[in-house]
Amino acid sequence: MANEEIVAGYDVIVVEAFCDRSHLEWVLGPMSLKLKSPEVGAAWLECDLGTSMARKAHALSREVIQFQHQRRESRFRLSTEPVVRTDALAVEQVARRVLAATPFGRSQRSSSCLPLILPW
Repeated sequence: MANEEIVAGYDVIVVEAFCDRSHLEWVLGPMSLKLKSPEVGAAWLECDLGTSMARKAHALSREVIQFQHQRRESRFRLSTEPVVRTDALAVEQVARRVLAATPFGRSQRSSSCLPLILPW
């Protein structure tokens, strides 16, 4: 889906929940992109466990949410990756902060609009 939007000329942000390098590469592979590609930007969305529980309780068990939250300590990190604290932010605010922290936000082409955000 992301590849189709890129081919159509859109900037795309893929939101994914994986913490492993291999999973990130799996997401990028169909688009013929690598983690070090200049077109790829990353930002880590961070929140406390209580916020995670409130946001995800409708879809995941407490145990799964706790497990995912604990994994963040050992996750794969890109050296240029900023952290965006999302606890008190609305979705639009998070999107704008992610945009500003990635190559999308630094290009003139994207300065007046948000890229398409695809949950993975």
